[in-house]
Amino acid sequence: MKLIISESQNLTIERFNIFKRVIEKLLSKYDWYENFEIEISPYEFQDGNGFHEVPEYKVVVTVIESFVRKYSYRKFNDDLNHLHDEIDTLFELTYPVDENGSPIVVWDMSIKYK
Repeated sequence: MKLIISESQNLTIERFNIFKRVIEKLLSKYDWYENFEIEISPYEFQDGNGFHEVPEYKVVVTVIESFVRKYSYRKFNDDLNHLHDEIDTLFELTYPVDENGSPIVVWDMSIKYK
């Protein structure tokens, strides 16, 4: 069986890989970070342009709970807010909106303690 990847699929794969690599680099600077994964699922929404279903990239960050306790929850929350802003900026640059102003992909972040 031969698999053919179109130019648009290739662009999607490249964007995803860039998004993933940059997130890994951003997270690696935090001592509380252990690993992360990106879960992809359908996301449905409605706006002025109608009903849409787009992929949702959920960034699931695993953190070391014992380190967070020593580190201070306030500092940890400040780090998360800063991280969220950085990822949001990256996401907006990597995944622009379509010609109608609707997102082509959405993202979210969740924390998992270990």
